[in-house]
Amino acid sequence: MTILFEHNGYRVSAAASIAEAVQVGVHDEPRVVLLDLSLGQGEDGLEIIRRWRECGVTVPHIIALTGHSDDDTHERCTRAGCAAVLLKPVPSAALLANVRAAT
Repeated sequence: MTILFEHNGYRVSAAASIAEAVQVGVHDEPRVVLLDLSLGQGEDGLEIIRRWRECGVTVPHIIALTGHSDDDTHERCTRAGCAAVLLKPVPSAALLANVRAAT
């Protein structure tokens, strides 16, 4: 995804864990975030949003990416503040379109 977005003119920051993502939010102030719900070691990506709020980070436009199509997952994302929820695998064109619409 980094290559896709950089090739299309976006500056990209990446994080592989909640701790890394919190630091990205604090230092980079992203405008749009593609947030995978299933992180390594059983981490829930939605936890990042809660921690950003605790740190005083202005929560950006968040597009959640998930492999779960159930209503509960969609509702959790909406309650957490996600602007959109996309079901993986998401075609590249759809990812770009969603980010463009948010910028």
